[in-house]
Amino acid sequence: MGTKKFDNIADDGIEKALRRGFTVPEGAVNLAWAKTPALNPANNIIIIDTSKATGDNENTTTKKKNIAFANALGILEDENGNEIWNEEYPIISDIFSISETDEREDNYTPETILPFLHVSRYFHIDAANLAFGRLEHFNTNEIKVVKKNGDDHTNEDGSKRYKIYIVAPDKMVLPNGSTQQAYRVYIFLDMNQDTDELYLNYDKVELNTGGGIKNHESDFKELINPRPYFKYIPEETDVIDHAYSQQKIFSSKPSNLKEQILGLPQPNNHGWKYFAPRKAIADPRIFQLFRWRLACEFTQPTIGGTDSTQPNAQPSAVIRVGVIVPKSGDYSTTRANYFFYQLNNSDYNFSNIKFLNPLRSPNLTSSNLEQSIASYWHVDIDAVSLDDLSKFDIQHCIFF
Repeated sequence: MGTKKFDNIADDGIEKALRRGFTVPEGAVNLAWAKTPALNPANNIIIIDTSKATGDNENTTTKKKNIAFANALGILEDENGNEIWNEEYPIISDIFSISETDEREDNYTPETILPFLHVSRYFHIDAANLAFGRLEHFNTNEIKVVKKNGDDHTNEDGSKRYKIYIVAPDKMVLPNGSTQQAYRVYIFLDMNQDTDELYLNYDKVELNTGGGIKNHESDFKELINPRPYFKYIPEETDVIDHAYSQQKIFSSKPSNLKEQILGLPQPNNHGWKYFAPRKAIADPRIFQLFRWRLACEFTQPTIGGTDSTQPNAQPSAVIRVGVIVPKSGDYSTTRANYFFYQLNNSDYNFSNIKFLNPLRSPNLTSSNLEQSIASYWHVDIDAVSLDDLSKFDIQHCIFF
């Protein structure tokens, strides 16, 4: 059977053999049909992130949070005094998830830092007179940060990974007797690369030009688009200027900047120094190392002889002592336990004075082996009575 090239020309040599139309002409055959729905961004636009195809764009390191403070020069340093950091543009914040009234240093950990900020697009409607002129902490379930599935944005232990503040707009004037007011919402939060989409959940309202409330929508969800709380500026002199002490700004400079400018040999510990606006107060005191000696006179009667060179010499005096400790805690590693034990055995104890714990040695006798155990000297402050405390001449406290 012979084949013939298809040239898409009808037998009359004029019209096209294949035609496109809405209806099938008489004597013709419908070979195919096509459906073209209306275009819209949801169905017709696809965004593909190809940035990681370039190796330089991929960050294989994990972000690490650190606690730091600004020294007297405004330079951030860690608890070990280190001023050099590995990253040029860090994310800096002075907001923590714990209570603002918490003064316990141990509770300020890297996990409690809230480095990001999101400001609501609209206003939250709530009771009047909650916040005026400045940010006020807001701690109710009327405003919360939720994940895409509706769960609260919390840590594994259930604690929140965000903190809420509100402030009333300046232009809003409350009518007499008004019980409600609109507030702008500030969310400080912690998130990382693995965090899903987060939403701010609040009772949304808008304000008209006169400050009136309109377009109320309860349980409104707004996609959170966080930004770093502190803003980077290139000039560190502006940051450490006292006029900017209340601004949330910072700057970073290479640690070897002076060597670069002067053309000097550069140190190996290259990094960056961070400058913050709030500085520590310099301590003008000059610290001195000195040796000290404790001298005392005894007014209580002696018990026996004073010849301390004899193996069984009686003590010239007995001092009733103890080391005050709380019931909870491990004090086995502190040398304060053996303060009085060392005095007992000191070469400078010429008068053979004996230090004893009256609660452990009611007869004022004790062996050297017994006293070499730390717990012998301990006095539990949570359990001791006032009568027991009256038995002591000296009490030494352990502070941590």
